[in-house]
Amino acid sequence: MCPDKLPGYEQKVVSFFTEHIHYDEEIRYCMEGSGYFDVRDESDAWIRIRLEAGDMIVLPEGSFHRFTTDAGNYIQAMRLFVGEPVWVPYNRTTLDEAADVSRQKYVQKYVQKLISAQ
Repeated sequence: MCPDKLPGYEQKVVSFFTEHIHYDEEIRYCMEGSGYFDVRDESDAWIRIRLEAGDMIVLPEGSFHRFTTDAGNYIQAMRLFVGEPVWVPYNRTTLDEAADVSRQKYVQKYVQKLISAQ
């Protein structure tokens, strides 16, 4: 992902930085470059995670997140799938019923446990 190699780069940057979820987990392995994934904590505040070459991140199904490149404006990352690839993002402001089900699974599995442990 960089301006010289990705057609429609500016639109993709905006799309990736729009908060969204997926119906499946998102597994990314950074091969070159770097960027940031932002995820929500149990109180809905943003946490920024830097991803560099050799790093891998796993975002559970239904976890709100967004992505942006850093000042280098370049990242080469591989997305890994379990089963058939699903690429569709569901923006937080426009969740449909199925996306809401994915979100509720995430909340029950992770967020409620964090809140209960406090």
